[in-house]
Amino acid sequence: MSAMIEVSGLTKTFNKTIHAVRGVDLSVEKGEVVVIVGPSGSGKSTLLTIAGGLDSRIAAIREQLDEAKKLRAEAEALRDEYAAKIGDAQKDAEAMLANARTEAGAVLQRAEEDSAEMVARR
Repeated sequence: MSAMIEVSGLTKTFNKTIHAVRGVDLSVEKGEVVVIVGPSGSGKSTLLTIAGGLDSRIAAIREQLDEAKKLRAEAEALRDEYAAKIGDAQKDAEAMLANARTEAGAVLQRAEEDSAEMVARR
């Protein structure tokens, strides 16, 4: 039979000081039933996580999550910049409208004055 799971010299350290698994050799043949026992904190779950390939998948997921967080921050910055530009454009448009109203009022007043002057001359 060929081993379905084979681990040799497996070591896993957390925070450079905690040795969850150190120098483990394990071979599980197809159809074989294996029980892993030990006290809490002895590395059972860590061994199974690594042997099952979950450790590398978890690392990949963490990398993808970090990348997603960076992309989200960039998107939020772009959104904020866009919102600021919209706000500036609205203020500029309101100022232009107010100026146009003022000028239109002045033109209307001059036209009324000119009209009244023409009527008075007749």
